[in-house]
Amino acid sequence: APGSASVKSDAVLLMVDADEPNAPTWLIDSSTDSGDLGDYLTNSASLLLTGESEAGSVVTLFVDDVVAGEITVDTEGDWQLDVTLPDGNFSIYAAAQDAAGNYAEGDPYLVRVDLTAPDKTTPILTEGKDFGIDRDGVTKWADQELTGTAESGATVIVYSGDSQIAEVEADSAGAWAATLDLADGVHLLSAEVIDMAGNASGLSDETIAVEIDTVAPDPISFLLDEEYDSGDLGDNVTRSFTQVFSGTTDPYAELEIVVARPTLSVSGGWWHYWGDSVSGLKETFYVSADADGAWTLTTNYDRDLAINNGWDDAEYAYWADVTDLAGNSIGGTAYSR
Repeated sequence: APGSASVKSDAVLLMVDADEPNAPTWLIDSSTDSGDLGDYLTNSASLLLTGESEAGSVVTLFVDDVVAGEITVDTEGDWQLDVTLPDGNFSIYAAAQDAAGNYAEGDPYLVRVDLTAPDKTTPILTEGKDFGIDRDGVTKWADQELTGTAESGATVIVYSGDSQIAEVEADSAGAWAATLDLADGVHLLSAEVIDMAGNASGLSDETIAVEIDTVAPDPISFLLDEEYDSGDLGDNVTRSFTQVFSGTTDPYAELEIVVARPTLSVSGGWWHYWGDSVSGLKETFYVSADADGAWTLTTNYDRDLAINNGWDDAEYAYWADVTDLAGNSIGGTAYSR
């Protein structure tokens, strides 16, 4: 009725929230981040994104400004969303809206999804460390270097057979080099490229066979063949002006044999002066061992020349330097007859 007082209404609690929620932060979860954690580079097409924001707010995920998912933040302030992406680069950010309608956007991050394996590398053995027959893969140098090219920033893993023996990183131009310390024996060297996203190229198509041999060959002994040994066998005395020597050493070794009539001796049986090639007192022979290491040397002196010069009743010294396929060398023992 006019002039009458109304019944007082119940009080209403009004909360005014003008504060923006915390801008969402996020990372690619370690379970789907194949590169370095937090680098936003992965080889996984299915990504799990985990982040934080205001509890109870709704987080919306944007990929290249297109909504890719939405989730309510739990009471601990945590959230996670799954997203599937093709190969490529993507700008991803998250926005949060609280119950009062306040809105906040997080910073965008460039995410690279790399689903492509890098090209295989072709390792090359650096020249200059093969002092046997050049490029034959047999060497006395245990410290070797492999080089090659790969994707910039990629990791290159070097193997000997199935064993990893080195790991290096390709530079900004894609060049890589690995210094190896190899044990004696045969090594089948190969390399694999792992790009920054974790994609593997697989082993190089070809392997490099390297044999490390740091052991010098044994000194050879001179054995005069029985047919040309007119005295007692093995006494190093003969009347034959033709001598045939044979022996064994490392397979395919090279022998440099010096034959000379010494004119001056010193104690211990070592020859101090070996003569000279001009007067015919010194000759050098080059002999190659066969696949079994067998070698033969034939020397034939002119009988009349030897008699006229007084060489027919004299001692001759033989000396050999032996070099194996790897380049290891050793001097032989002096032999006289």
